[in-house]
Amino acid sequence: MIPSSSDAHGGLYGEHADGYIIDVLIIDLSCQENNTSQENNTSQENDISCTGWKPHNLVEYFGSDNCEPCTPVEEQLAQREEDTTFIMTHHPSPSNDFWLQASKARFQDIYLLWGYPSLVIDGHSLLAGKTQAEELDAVISNSSSNYSGFTSAELIGNNLTVSHTLENVSIDAWTVKSYSNETRQYTNMAVNHSLVENNSTEVNLDGDHIVIVMSEPGEVYLDSASNSPAIEYIPDGGLEYDETIFEAVDTSTLLILIILLSILILPASMQLIQLMKTEKAPINVSEEE
Repeated sequence: MIPSSSDAHGGLYGEHADGYIIDVLIIDLSCQENNTSQENNTSQENDISCTGWKPHNLVEYFGSDNCEPCTPVEEQLAQREEDTTFIMTHHPSPSNDFWLQASKARFQDIYLLWGYPSLVIDGHSLLAGKTQAEELDAVISNSSSNYSGFTSAELIGNNLTVSHTLENVSIDAWTVKSYSNETRQYTNMAVNHSLVENNSTEVNLDGDHIVIVMSEPGEVYLDSASNSPAIEYIPDGGLEYDETIFEAVDTSTLLILIILLSILILPASMQLIQLMKTEKAPINVSEEE
């Protein structure tokens, strides 16, 4: 069984297996509102920059409007007290409101996920299903992200500029905002995505935060963060998957399943064969003279 906690960049596939999260910064867009207020009350024309802060943990929640077990998980996330953990919500399915192609790619192509609700902690560990999601706080308390990579990030107007010394990394900027309706509560829903190229990009300011994620490109192999079964984990039937997503089920596993199935159906097969032999046996009828 996979351990319930581990360092953020370790795992079954070795430290820094393929893709992984290197660093995360959060810029609060309330800074923009404060800057606008200050500019309106003063004669200064210079823009005031907004800088980022580093969360202790990043939790990416993947859910769907059509997922019934997702509702209590979303309530759980919305009711968490604010701390150094940042919760970010993705809607990967085109059938959902606020879905993003980038969220779909992160769900399907990066994390190789296939069901809801899914909670990814620091791009390393997975809690799948309603029951496992209840373990989130315990998993976070035993997790260390060790984020490091950005030397600075600055937002002036809608222009985001980052600085770092690493090469061949991928940097994503997500605009997120929380909202609710009559039946659901969404915490920091991803509503816009920009790829940071040449350390600069324009971002959408219609939200609560900008989440900046630096990653090593590639598929991320997630460890299970729970020893419990994934109960109430709903497959997404609306997404198409490449066959390679199921490579974790190897030939030996399939062979074992076939053998077990054969053992289970063997008694019924023997009874059926015996019944067929009985029906074919000749019946001798003696005639009275």
